[in-house]
Amino acid sequence: MRRVLLALVSLLSLTASPAFAGPSPQTANFTVSANVMRGCRVSASPLNLGTYDPSLTVDLAPAAGSTISVNCTKGTVFAIEPLTTTNTFQMANGAERLAYALYQEVGHTTNWRTTGTGGTAVSSNTAVTFGVYGVVAAGQDVAEGAYLDTVTVTVTF
Repeated sequence: MRRVLLALVSLLSLTASPAFAGPSPQTANFTVSANVMRGCRVSASPLNLGTYDPSLTVDLAPAAGSTISVNCTKGTVFAIEPLTTTNTFQMANGAERLAYALYQEVGHTTNWRTTGTGGTAVSSNTAVTFGVYGVVAAGQDVAEGAYLDTVTVTVTF
């Protein structure tokens, strides 16, 4: 008898449980969350300064330039540090060196070597672009050949 009474009490406690209370359907809520991280990506296109003639007395300063593109999380304040190179702004061809300068505008007033720049990302989906324009000074005594240097772009945020 005692077992029957215990079984009856257990059955009654199951039917009185809140999980089974109320009409159908029953609803519940849950939250959805995500964290957006602050970050930036930087890219740059190659810069070809053309063909240099050391016998000429005018600088080689093509109007065409290159671009640095920075894409950051919306609202991120970023800075492009002054540019650095592997050969101190000299293109190399073996032991030969051909000096050059990089500027932020086609008018060659703001030198990338000494002055960085920056901005604030308006959209996470749109890159901010900056110009890079090169000048090879006239009168350099160099041998024929292909000259190359690698420029490093550093973005802080």
